[in-house]
Amino acid sequence: MALFDHFSDEEIQSHFTHKGWFAGVCPVYVDMRPADCPSLATPNWVPELWLTICTEAFMLFAAVAHGLNPEYDPAFPIVLTAKIDGGEP
Repeated sequence: MALFDHFSDEEIQSHFTHKGWFAGVCPVYVDMRPADCPSLATPNWVPELWLTICTEAFMLFAAVAHGLNPEYDPAFPIVLTAKIDGGEP
């Protein structure tokens, strides 16, 4: 959501189901309701640009790894750490 336009607590609870990390370096809110394609957003005070940079770095890593080993199949690097309501992931 970035630096200036913040999510309220009500918006976080209604729009997202989990908290987590993208590639281990970018905190994210995750909406797992569309299970085949979860949506991500950065939490308050984390610029959206940071998620973009992390995504591009991961894509570069995956392209290089696939170039070195054509059978390499990268998984999308989202780690769920907690449910928004405070439970286990």
